[in-house]
Amino acid sequence: MNDLDTISIVISTASALIAAIAVFLSVRYAARSAELALHANIEPILADQFREFRSEEFRNHLRTILAMPPGDPSQGFSGLDDKTRNSAYSVCYYFEYIGHAVAFGHCPERLIIGTISTQLVQVWEVMEPWIQGERRLRQRSGSSTVSPAFLPFYENLVARIIAAGGAQASAKIRQELGLRQVPSTSFRIEHLPQSPSPD
Repeated sequence: MNDLDTISIVISTASALIAAIAVFLSVRYAARSAELALHANIEPILADQFREFRSEEFRNHLRTILAMPPGDPSQGFSGLDDKTRNSAYSVCYYFEYIGHAVAFGHCPERLIIGTISTQLVQVWEVMEPWIQGERRLRQRSGSSTVSPAFLPFYENLVARIIAAGGAQASAKIRQELGLRQVPSTSFRIEHLPQSPSPD
């Protein structure tokens, strides 16, 4: 092998390496661009979802569910009175849509657990017997066109909250994020800097 062959091999190797780096950077740039485009499309949807969650109508639906008296869940949601049934569908389907967004990667799970996990679990604990009743009714229907699955993405989200620490899941996320709390008013007053006395 002469010097010309060695130089040719070095140039070929360097060219191949530069081409591989260029391909890697192009793929990475394309993936990042796709991720940014996804977030740009998802952010307005999330803003709408959180606006709905804070709305007076939604809060009224939550209050209706959380104040539900015990009853017979064997008839599923159809066994609820009109007002309660309307609230149950409104809230449970809302949480189902949030579950879709999390399961399909459109919304970070930690964002949901860190913000609304309490309400997700509270409603599930009240509504689970009626959800199970609704599932049994759908199974009994025997229809090939009606899926017995009912609110599976909502259930998955609740299961993930429980796996993440249940009642402590949100607190764990806040701690991981390093969120701080303002000291109590009494602490702040006791520790105010002393102003110099006028002489």
